[in-house]
Amino acid sequence: MKKLAKILPLFRNFYVVVGVLAAVWILFFDRYNFIERLRTQLRIKELREDLNFYRAERDHIEETRNMMESDLGEIERFARERYMMKRDNEDLFLIAKE
Repeated sequence: MKKLAKILPLFRNFYVVVGVLAAVWILFFDRYNFIERLRTQLRIKELREDLNFYRAERDHIEETRNMMESDLGEIERFARERYMMKRDNEDLFLIAKE
């Protein structure tokens, strides 16, 4: 029993040392270390923001398309504004903002 009492504190220290080394390895040297995890989380956040932007853009385009499918005047307005189209008897003047 006395021998076990002398050896037990060494094992406790051994397990603490091994535990600390394992934690350091996982945090800094492992394939999925803490720094890579943070970078991945930031990338996911950026991609989610992009996804929200493109969803809003898609909804806007869908709304524009639905309006143009239902109204010929809307098609004409879109063509005039977007592609600077005009009728044969009209003149087109472009004003540049400085």
